[in-house]
Amino acid sequence: MCMKNVLPLGESPIITFLYDANPLSILSAHGDTYFEWLISNYIQLNANKDIIKAKSVFLEFYGPQAWESPFLYKQIILRSTFVESGLKIHDFIKFYIDQGYYIYCEADDYYIPDRLPYQNLHLVHDMFVYGYDDIERVYYILGYNNKFTYAQSTCSYTTFEKAFYSESMNDVVNTWADNIRLLKYKPYQYKFNMKLVKHLLSEYLSGQNSYETYNRFDEPRCDRVYGIEVYDKVLQHLTLVEENNKSDNKKKDIYLDNHIFRLLMEHKKLMMMRMEFINNRFVDISNLINAYKQVEQIASKSHGIAIKYWSNESLVYIEKLKQNITLIKKLECNILKDLLEKLDSF
Repeated sequence: MCMKNVLPLGESPIITFLYDANPLSILSAHGDTYFEWLISNYIQLNANKDIIKAKSVFLEFYGPQAWESPFLYKQIILRSTFVESGLKIHDFIKFYIDQGYYIYCEADDYYIPDRLPYQNLHLVHDMFVYGYDDIERVYYILGYNNKFTYAQSTCSYTTFEKAFYSESMNDVVNTWADNIRLLKYKPYQYKFNMKLVKHLLSEYLSGQNSYETYNRFDEPRCDRVYGIEVYDKVLQHLTLVEENNKSDNKKKDIYLDNHIFRLLMEHKKLMMMRMEFINNRFVDISNLINAYKQVEQIASKSHGIAIKYWSNESLVYIEKLKQNITLIKKLECNILKDLLEKLDSF
């Protein structure tokens, strides 16, 4: 084995959730070969229907997750099986990194020094390892730090072992967290899929469940809303945050989730990239691009407003977010309908 091996990382265009950000960091480290796959997907959105019970909106992209892309070799090992085998985690990680594989697993953030739960909360969370150094005895890891920044850092071998074998990890058996994913870049050719893009845009505008398109789950998720309908759930969430803020009840249990607005910002950024690609390769839609710039700008400003709300919880910010979400929905519906008409002959 080498004494040190650090695999390359690029800049992910999506960082709201680590299950997108980490694999996309692998793909982007190898140039823009994955770009046409990226903009052929990542169109549909979905969110939970019942936000009263959940007290929040879990808004995410719907479709193949980045680690399922054709640009990656993939192996999955059950963490519980690995632990039972008695194999040494350090030898395992170093062996696979030397083979070009990134390690994507779960661990207890309580033990990771630069993470928000450090020494405060036992939290099973994503752990992405892209390198090691036997001299310094550290792993190179990627994720959100205690400053809410998606960044590279290191953790000691001893620290990682504590996090990986934490008692908190005993509860993950037979759950989504009981996986060790090994991901390696695979050279692949993917051409922009206009048929898929048109289909997804149509489903997005109609709020249609994309289960038949992607078949990502064993059965349709009827507890979710899709496409343009997610905005109504965001507006409902904002109203609940506002009411909870005004309440005389000292127990505030509904909080503004900034993940919503970061993801919407990234969604509009990708839509703009997609439209610019179509404009350059297929048909002149420069008027629609100019119109969509307003949508992108409003989404970006909304992300900033949501951050400001966290500093003083002024309801002025909630009202502004409501106005922005309402306007985004209206503008986007009109622009994307016009875009589909432009693409009708392709």
